[in-house]
Amino acid sequence: MKLNRRSTLLALGTMAVGSGTALATGAFSSLSANRTVTINTASDADAVLSLKLDDEYNGLNDEGTNVILLDFSQLNENAVTTFVGALKIGNNGSQEVGVTIKAGGDVLRFSGVPENLDPDESEFVTIIVNLKDSTDAAPEEITISAET
Repeated sequence: MKLNRRSTLLALGTMAVGSGTALATGAFSSLSANRTVTINTASDADAVLSLKLDDEYNGLNDEGTNVILLDFSQLNENAVTTFVGALKIGNNGSQEVGVTIKAGGDVLRFSGVPENLDPDESEFVTIIVNLKDSTDAAPEEITISAET
């Protein structure tokens, strides 16, 4: 077959159409679909980061419902109350984790938060409630994070 302009253009056109068909992405601009999702959670004691509250103290309650309750109504309004070693944080995972606690404001603080926890290691954290000097409201949420 002799190569001329017409046969070259025909060959290039055929190749373009063929490769476009073979490499088509099937991309689309919109999709709507319903899916069912099931999420299972572990109790605090069995989770990768376990939390256990020493509820022997007045004002602290581990209700067993994955909620740790800090009840300030039983505390002296004009005092700084310290619960030494009241919160036990454990690493049930397979990797070392860095632990942080964010409470917001200055009413609630945590002392002795471990920077790192090895697998199967746990540490006791002290909870400090300052109702004497603080003008902030008590936080409604506390965030305890573990990152590898």
